[in-house]
Amino acid sequence: MLALVPVFPLIGFLINGVWYAFFQAPPGKHKAHSGVTGVIASLAIFSSFVVSLLLFFQLKDLPEEGRAINQVLFSWINAGNFSLDMALRIDPLSSLFTLVITGVGTLIHIYSIGYMHHDETPGKFFAYLNLFCFAMLMLVLGASLPIMFMGWEGVGLCSYLLIGYWYTDIEKAKAGKKAFIVNRIGDFGFLLGMFLIFSTFGTLDFAVLREGLGGAHASIPPSVSVGAITTICVLLFVGCMGKSAQIPLFVWLPDAMAGPTPVSALIHAATMVTSGIYLVARLNFLYSLSPVALEVVASVGVFTAFFAATIAITQTDIKKILAYSTVSQLGYMFLACGVGAYTAGVFHVITHAFFKALLFLGAGSVIHGMHEEQDILKMGGLRFKMPKTFLVFAAGWLAICGIPPFSGFFSKDEILWKAFSSTHGSIFLWGLGAATAVMTAFYMTRLFSLTFLGTLRSKEVHVHESPNVMVVPLQILAVLSVVGGFMGIPHLSWLDHWLEPVIPESHGIAEGISPSMEWVLMAVSVAGAALGIYVALRMYANLPKAAELKRKWAGLHKVLTDKWYIDEIYEFLFVKPILGFSKLLWKYFDVAVIDRCINSLGRGSEWSGQVLRLAQTGSIQFYALILFLGIMASVGYLIYGMA
Repeated sequence: MLALVPVFPLIGFLINGVWYAFFQAPPGKHKAHSGVTGVIASLAIFSSFVVSLLLFFQLKDLPEEGRAINQVLFSWINAGNFSLDMALRIDPLSSLFTLVITGVGTLIHIYSIGYMHHDETPGKFFAYLNLFCFAMLMLVLGASLPIMFMGWEGVGLCSYLLIGYWYTDIEKAKAGKKAFIVNRIGDFGFLLGMFLIFSTFGTLDFAVLREGLGGAHASIPPSVSVGAITTICVLLFVGCMGKSAQIPLFVWLPDAMAGPTPVSALIHAATMVTSGIYLVARLNFLYSLSPVALEVVASVGVFTAFFAATIAITQTDIKKILAYSTVSQLGYMFLACGVGAYTAGVFHVITHAFFKALLFLGAGSVIHGMHEEQDILKMGGLRFKMPKTFLVFAAGWLAICGIPPFSGFFSKDEILWKAFSSTHGSIFLWGLGAATAVMTAFYMTRLFSLTFLGTLRSKEVHVHESPNVMVVPLQILAVLSVVGGFMGIPHLSWLDHWLEPVIPESHGIAEGISPSMEWVLMAVSVAGAALGIYVALRMYANLPKAAELKRKWAGLHKVLTDKWYIDEIYEFLFVKPILGFSKLLWKYFDVAVIDRCINSLGRGSEWSGQVLRLAQTGSIQFYALILFLGIMASVGYLIYGMA
């Protein structure tokens, strides 16, 4: 059954692709309906969810040491001493990701039926969604790095197609192009890391590589240096920076909000951006051999989390706030992996998929009800106009703030504890992580308050609740956001035991740290979240006072609003120089050298043709004379030349 997991969405893509190409009327003639294509796409991804669930229970019945299911589809590459099968493998780690991808993906597909109701090309949209799910499933089910990379590139392509889905708007088209280019930069590092793995270990298969390093008790072989391991890990992490939007390659994700809101929920909250965390967790046995690589991962993660949170504080676009929140939460996940707490990182992937998909889809419901308005300064009082959306959004808000017993509390607290107590952690990492948690509670409460509390500030908009096809998926995600954290209760974690065959138990608590400190830090974490919520509620309950505070800190507010001028810096340092250099190459090499060489060949051919044309007189007698002279010259050469 394993191959059916990615095959079902591939079939959905082909059906909807054919529907769009041959049967759907061109845009502008009449409005298409999203119902048929949406149901086809939803059934395709739901079928994958059912199969994933069956495989999950099959894995539970297998002995722990052999808890994996493999399927070889065909022999893919045979070149010299390198051979590669198109093989899929599901184990405890990939089973969790497939359940999240297909489960949350199904809810987002159903939601999209209502959200894209007025779109003119729903067949294309749902075909792209299914293609993305196929690529993402190949990424997590691939038994080797090349198959994973195929899915890695596939989600990058689908991200480009979906971000720029409304490509007639030039800004949306640019956002899709930006995402594609920035991801290619990271992917180059992934490729180099993959090549170095093969040259060092002679294999690209995850299981063979793990066993070659000693399995659960991995160690560096005598023939391999620590520097080689570190280089491999850092190069692969460059790929993670691009795909999972970490400093310095995070700039594409906020712009990616140009795509339809379900795209933001599926690709940029629940699945694609977690690819980097999956890669690091999958190769945990490799990263654990390099303290330097782990330090790089943890440092980049925590600085990204903190940096993105500062920007989110001042944004006014509801989707942009959630985008920077996603960048920040991804930093949390890498912080966990960087201190050796891979299970905590995976745990946050799961809870984040629940509450962030809920928040994005809830934002989409608000935008839909506000007739495409995205500025939270023009909202307010929506708890009365959209009570269902208000309740589910509140669940996502409390979950991301880390308030118990919501899911975000458990996973965020686990990461902060590991950042403090792990042998790879430090009080500095914990401090930045805790400060980020306070800022997260503040800016998410700001968003919640300005959107749902107070009074409606845009009088000309007629607000309405979203249809049930959009609200029901939100309600399911809200329930998961409330109860999802109980799978990872500290010291009783089902997740730790489930992932043990793939991710061995971490090194434990560093020397000199009392286990009782976990309760102290938990209390500090909750108090910090409560403080952030309290300050934001007080501040934005009195908008004139908030405006006065904004004027007082106008300089800092502008810097944060303009996102620390990172886009402008990149434009100055990279985009304009590369564009200018490209224009010089075009003008002085392409046009002046290459074009002239090619044109000279053309002109030479034309000139020679004109010269030879002089011999074409049209006179039969002249042609006969030339033929006779040629024959005589040939005979003369044969007689006198051979003599």
